[in-house]
Amino acid sequence: MIVRMIIEIVYLTHFFGCIFFGTGMYMLNHYDNPDEGKYTNSWLTFSSGNFGTILYYDWTKRYILSTYWAFATLTTVAYGDITPMNEFEIIVSEVAMIAAVFLVAFNVNNIQ
Repeated sequence: MIVRMIIEIVYLTHFFGCIFFGTGMYMLNHYDNPDEGKYTNSWLTFSSGNFGTILYYDWTKRYILSTYWAFATLTTVAYGDITPMNEFEIIVSEVAMIAAVFLVAFNVNNIQ
């Protein structure tokens, strides 16, 4: 049962990490702001954070940082060093937090 819970956490971390990264890439590539032109407000381009401009890293470091954000968010310790910077990234963060609540409730119920 413990192994299954660990697999669920790893899967959810991978899933939301990929979704969070994909949301940032979508906003950068497909969303145009009518007033300013190309949209550049994303966690991938926030250069004054702890990790610099994540967009220009290789894919392994971007994956590690994406899953780091997901794990910190799902375990509700979210340190604030990687934060959502636009409305779509905020929505993904909210969905991840709700999914974490359900996962914890489900696993606590199974342990009981």
